[in-house]
Amino acid sequence: MVKQLAAKELLTNLCESIGKDPYAASLIKKLVIENWMEKAVDFKNVPPQRMENWGVPLKMIDMIFDFLNEYEAEESIRSINATIKYSV
Repeated sequence: MVKQLAAKELLTNLCESIGKDPYAASLIKKLVIENWMEKAVDFKNVPPQRMENWGVPLKMIDMIFDFLNEYEAEESIRSINATIKYSV
């Protein structure tokens, strides 16, 4: 699952992907330090509205949840493939 990925790493990578590297530091301060988001999976427990109230831009909120959904889907597929390979 996404548990291995640190929240700080996720935020840094997402900001880097849209060319907003300097913005990563303020996001990390707000989400990781002030609101205790240590792992990427922790974002799944926070409603998007609350993240918006914390000052996170809507585009970044969407990117975080899109990434988590895609990552979990990939992990599910890997798990199914591993099960199939094991049972065959």
